[in-house]
Amino acid sequence: RMDRVVIDEERVTVMDFKTGRDTATEGDKYKRQISRYMELLKEIYTHRDIEGIVAYIDLKKTERYSL
Repeated sequence: RMDRVVIDEERVTVMDFKTGRDTATEGDKYKRQISRYMELLKEIYTHRDIEGIVAYIDLKKTERYSL
């Protein structure tokens, strides 16, 4: 389930919030997950840029992806 989706005139941003510190082993899984969300949103919002953000709360770090 997507944690947050922000839609504006030019872009759709999907955010997924993660807790804990084990990004080394889970990072690829999270990237695949946010990529699936982005692909689904692109099917709906065909004329907008799609951005994905994985926010690691405990690490105070974000990773950004785009289509």
